[in-house]
Amino acid sequence: MSIISPPGTYDGIRPWASRGAWLAQVEQLLHTESGDRARRELRVAADRVREVARADARSATSTSGRDVATSNRTVGRRLGISYRTVQRARAWLERMRLSRTVQAGRYLTVKERAEAAAGQIKAASTRALTTVENQPQAHAARPADQSSVALSRRDSFEPESHLLKTKTRRAVSESRARPVWVQRLAADLDRRMPWLVRYVHIGRLANGLQQRNLHPATTAGSLLGAIHARGPVRELAEQRDPLAYFLALIDDDLVHGLARAGEATRCSRDGHDWHGQWREVCRRCDTDRPGWRYERDRSAS
Repeated sequence: MSIISPPGTYDGIRPWASRGAWLAQVEQLLHTESGDRARRELRVAADRVREVARADARSATSTSGRDVATSNRTVGRRLGISYRTVQRARAWLERMRLSRTVQAGRYLTVKERAEAAAGQIKAASTRALTTVENQPQAHAARPADQSSVALSRRDSFEPESHLLKTKTRRAVSESRARPVWVQRLAADLDRRMPWLVRYVHIGRLANGLQQRNLHPATTAGSLLGAIHARGPVRELAEQRDPLAYFLALIDDDLVHGLARAGEATRCSRDGHDWHGQWREVCRRCDTDRPGWRYERDRSAS
């Protein structure tokens, strides 16, 4: 059951031209500086944004792009990814003004629950997919302006050596972009499994860990423990590419579990951050507040 939007909900929201045009604009904004910067701040991969955008486009009304009423968990189950990833991808769409939440999700009333499907107690937010008029330009190589190239003057000639100039190429370091906890995690994993990056630079391991959006409280012990707790794992040292196989084991579900464990540890120390209509769940670790259902049922009666 979805929430029925009252009249005037979509006033001022530009409808899309077509599903294909909207997806093309999503792809174009992914290649802009502002889109790339927003995606890095939200810690969501471009492929995940594309998947969620296609899922929302399929759910929207074909003529206007409105009435997207699927929850983050529903989209996550359909795509096989974490609902947190869906949440971050949708936040990117809203930040780029490609989507707008016209009505926030809420818990159903007693009457609505009787009319809804069995077990449904909450309705998802309603979104509208819209277009951007003046969108930023994508990355492109700027051609040189031939009219501004200064011609050499005869009196400004400087003799040069006829010896061959050796141009050295230096690898661009990305250490400035890596948080300290990522570098420490990579170093700890290297100490535990020295054969993991024996023939490659440790920076490849650090980059792979950073791209997985791990929680800052993740340690080498908790990461390896979570991997082995899910089931039997092949011997990493015997793999043709141990690093690639190891990074492939760190999927979204594993990252989400580690994040919840890290936030639960933090909440047990600093206290929970309850939110919602009945302050029913922690904003950080998704833990249910004890007794909120009793308070809800008592107020409904």
